[in-house]
Amino acid sequence: IDDDDNEEEGEEGEEEEEEERRGEKGGEGRQNKGKVENVGRRGVQQQQHTSAKPASYASSSSAGSAGSSRSSTSGGIATYPVIDFDASEEALLRSVSPSEGMSLTNAERIPTSQYPDMVTNVLEALKAGQLRQLEAENLAAMGYLMVNSGVPHESIQFFEEGLKKDGSLISIYIGRGTAYAMMAKHHLAVKDFTSAIQKDKSNADAWKRRGQTRAAAGLFHQGLGDLTRAMQLSDEPDVRVQRALVFQKMGDHKRALIDLNEVKDKAGIELVPNLYSALASSLLGRGNWKEAAKAMEEVLKVTPTSPSAWTTLGQIMKEAGKGEQAEEYYNKAISLLPSHGPAFQLRGLLNHGCGRHKVALRDFDRAIQLLGGDSTSLLMRAVILHGLGQLRLAIDAYEKAIPTDPVNQCFYSRQIAILLLPVLDYSPWAFSADMSINAYLKEAWCKRNPPNHPRLVAHYRVVKVPKNPPPDVDPAARLSDPSSSRLIREGQRIGGKLQVDTPGFLTNSRQHRQCGLAAIQVAQWAVQYWAGEEVTGFDVKGRSKKASTPNILARDLFDVAVKWRQLSEPNDPVWWIDQLAPEAFAEGFGLQTPMVTGQTEVVRYFPYCAFAVRIVKDLIKKKYARNIRDEPSLQRLTAEQERKLAAATTVEDLWSAVEEQFYVETPCYNQCEKGRTMAGTRITLLKKEKGFEFTIRTPGVPARWLLYEEELEYQWQTLCKEMKKEEKERDMQIVKKCIYAFYYYWCNFGPLSRGSAATGFTLFLGLSIACGMEMDVSIPAGVQMDWEAILRPKLEDFIQTIDPWMKLRRHEGSVDLSSLPPVTHIIRTTRHAYTALNQQV
Repeated sequence: IDDDDNEEEGEEGEEEEEEERRGEKGGEGRQNKGKVENVGRRGVQQQQHTSAKPASYASSSSAGSAGSSRSSTSGGIATYPVIDFDASEEALLRSVSPSEGMSLTNAERIPTSQYPDMVTNVLEALKAGQLRQLEAENLAAMGYLMVNSGVPHESIQFFEEGLKKDGSLISIYIGRGTAYAMMAKHHLAVKDFTSAIQKDKSNADAWKRRGQTRAAAGLFHQGLGDLTRAMQLSDEPDVRVQRALVFQKMGDHKRALIDLNEVKDKAGIELVPNLYSALASSLLGRGNWKEAAKAMEEVLKVTPTSPSAWTTLGQIMKEAGKGEQAEEYYNKAISLLPSHGPAFQLRGLLNHGCGRHKVALRDFDRAIQLLGGDSTSLLMRAVILHGLGQLRLAIDAYEKAIPTDPVNQCFYSRQIAILLLPVLDYSPWAFSADMSINAYLKEAWCKRNPPNHPRLVAHYRVVKVPKNPPPDVDPAARLSDPSSSRLIREGQRIGGKLQVDTPGFLTNSRQHRQCGLAAIQVAQWAVQYWAGEEVTGFDVKGRSKKASTPNILARDLFDVAVKWRQLSEPNDPVWWIDQLAPEAFAEGFGLQTPMVTGQTEVVRYFPYCAFAVRIVKDLIKKKYARNIRDEPSLQRLTAEQERKLAAATTVEDLWSAVEEQFYVETPCYNQCEKGRTMAGTRITLLKKEKGFEFTIRTPGVPARWLLYEEELEYQWQTLCKEMKKEEKERDMQIVKKCIYAFYYYWCNFGPLSRGSAATGFTLFLGLSIACGMEMDVSIPAGVQMDWEAILRPKLEDFIQTIDPWMKLRRHEGSVDLSSLPPVTHIIRTTRHAYTALNQQV
């Protein structure tokens, strides 16, 4: 970092001050109990799929030993005056713990329980006029007491009175600047730290604090310059830690790790919590959850009773998909501090992610009490009520959550709940949410557009809660049919095969159940259709797309899986892309999944990065590359580029070889018309300021859509033709190939806004059962079937990869459909579907 311009800091320009004022608005959320948080701190985040980073400890600054000189330094760090007001003067200079905020000294800590009485005594003395004759140094020490006691606003009067008596006292500028920083008045804090620097340019602490404050205000580059200058003036390890935290905020985890590893062996025990928490954050930011967990274990060796540290370790485990360990650590945090709101909130997110909705609801209720109604907990409470079928309560809960974040998904989820409420007691198989709900509302929700987006406003009229709505689903209710428990247990068993053994994926029992029930329903419908019987529950009014034939089509079967997926998790916008706004469909509504984003190796999907790199290299050689303007690219490589490309094994290597943003589109060879190639998946490489975006993307354009619809229908008709034969005449190799083809082409198709892979696997299970076969093994560790499908251009390659371990065949323990009641006899209404998902068996 070039720091030359930071030498002269005599005047703060009006432009920079205005920047700091603007940054101050964005920094208000960085306060924690009135204290400035460490610039690397990560707040509790909602789920989605995205990755939540561990919260680092708040800043613990050091200011050298206490002394009485006005601007004396020790190793370039200003010291602070001792008050001789009463016998407790030494206590005034002792800092708060590292997890409590920016403090003014690193003197031996005393119990913060002593602070309130001391503060009360000082303020009473101030009111009585007993402090007016104190020297500036003593008034400054009074201000430090207020700052370290968490009441920085009370400190300002002491610092200002001290400055009236002695405007040359550096410690007062630093003290008042710290107070302003803790109050999120960043521009005032910067002015005070600048005044301190003007008086002593060798004061490393002033440089450090100004750097922290600028970073908190969003002025990252200026903050880095200040912190770099502080490093030149002092070898204090915390300065380098603070610079690392700024790098973290900028998404530059590589440089953060360089700084943190540099001081790892030099830091005293008092810095361990900050240092290793920061290490954990950057390691997880790089996608290395195992090393991040080890870093937090180092924190816990020093602070074993820290609820925040246990909560952070729990969050790392959750991100890794280690649900049992995450729950253990959250429970530990709560046992240490029963009022620790973040632990309840994060445990609620974990329970929701594991399908334990009723337990999660209790966690979010408690988090709302403790955190004062934070947006995440309010939203998730509404989502869970929605998922349980308590739509009226959910609508009210969404209404309460909307003010906390007016542009978040609460608006959309509330509208969906209102629209679904009137059909709660209607057959879900005779109703299609995709056909019934406004296409522009669905599109805006998928894209996370604000509710006032012009296209939405022009095409959607907000709906209100209907009069006399049906009652909510009772979450403790049970289905009346005595055979329902057997059906649900079998669905739970079958749906368990959905689970992948890959880091980042939690075990979600609710999703297993909906998958299994949907698979059984698909199997029952298919068997009835092949036998020429009436398909129980099928109704053309429930189709997601109009069709002229009453016969069962491939899309009708996928509709079953989609409806169950929509009901089971209302937090996800799962919609058919061709039923979104026509403009969005015509433009090509795109899906994308990152393997690398910035500097993060995405925990779930990075394992397929090396495979994707090999495919990209091959397709570049075959002239398949196109640039971001969708023009042919990389058609003529130099000898040096070809050499680098041949040796490339990583994303960085790819970029080094071509130094151009591009994508390659994998071919997907169809079966219904031999020789015809369909557009598969786009593997895209983009250069970002900090790292790369290496993603797979699926464009849902109409022309491509028609080809895949045709292919899936061809596979369905081929399967029907074979299964309508007498059992002894069926060619089971053709049957098996059709089942694999259904999944393979569906994954390459990607026709849903969310959940294509899971719904495709549901149909795979259902058709296997219908054909008298079932996989009798779990998906092997590290295998994600959808990625295996989309990264292979030929169906035959996919089958050769999957079939050896899948062992798709009839075996002892396979589902006996004749022993199960028809799903549509048990699940006659949407209310019944919610009850089936909620019911304990």
